[in-house]
Amino acid sequence: PHSTPTYQNHGVLVARTMHIKNGYFDELNSSRIPDAEYSARISRLEPEEGDIIFTREAPVGEAFVIPKGMKICLG
Repeated sequence: PHSTPTYQNHGVLVARTMHIKNGYFDELNSSRIPDAEYSARISRLEPEEGDIIFTREAPVGEAFVIPKGMKICLG
């Protein structure tokens, strides 16, 4: 969905522009959402290992590949 999730300090990772740089995702400082909200956000498509996530807001064009075992949704 095109909406802003309810961020929290624990739960499932959210891919946000500020945490993606030089092919790396800053998991340590990343935002998270509750499991129920994750389920709603991935209802059309669940990101999976090997998918490439690109930023579309400033800075545009940063990217990282989802590694094995990472559970994440788009933010």
